[in-house]
Amino acid sequence: MRICVISPNLYPLRFGGVSRVVWDQARGLSRRGLDVRVVACTSPGSGTRRLHIDNVEVVAIGADRVSFTIRSLREVGRPDIIHVHGLTGSSYGLLRRLGLLNIPLILTVHHTGIQYVKFMVSFGGLTALKRLASDGMAMAFLEAITPWNAFDAIICPSEHISRLLQVYFDISHDRLSVIPNGVNTDVFRPSEVLRRATRRKLGLGETDGLV
Repeated sequence: MRICVISPNLYPLRFGGVSRVVWDQARGLSRRGLDVRVVACTSPGSGTRRLHIDNVEVVAIGADRVSFTIRSLREVGRPDIIHVHGLTGSSYGLLRRLGLLNIPLILTVHHTGIQYVKFMVSFGGLTALKRLASDGMAMAFLEAITPWNAFDAIICPSEHISRLLQVYFDISHDRLSVIPNGVNTDVFRPSEVLRRATRRKLGLGETDGLV
């Protein structure tokens, strides 16, 4: 099976929470024998790079978000499934609605514009106001034009995001799947020996809580 993953950015080329999730997903699918191509947005003006990282084909496109959508369509190819992460998926949904894209389409909503606005309001200050005027408005616009019913599946990493989509965009609960972000066991490996040694170093007992 051929899977094309569309990402607003990509770790390790560009750091971010969404990009890290995408990267772990792509590597995991590749290790299971699937043919995975990641098409990701990088810094504007950096051109287009074709890379192979950990057996994953990566097309890194240096562009702003608008031109990235147009240019990424050329790199999708003919996969069996397109999995779009973030609100970059709104444009792919519109193409699907117009009948210009007939490939099964999956969208993962990592966060919503509503969450972003609330965070920036609580953050306060001039920086927050600038981000609200740019990123916040852009996210709200993308959400408003997203044809949610154009996707074959919509994935949320938490019940909270699922509820937000139901309340604010009137999406049926049956159309939403909650799949929490996984844990990279290459990095996070439980060790009882290390656990006890760390607790002793911190002066914590076996039953003491630690956050």
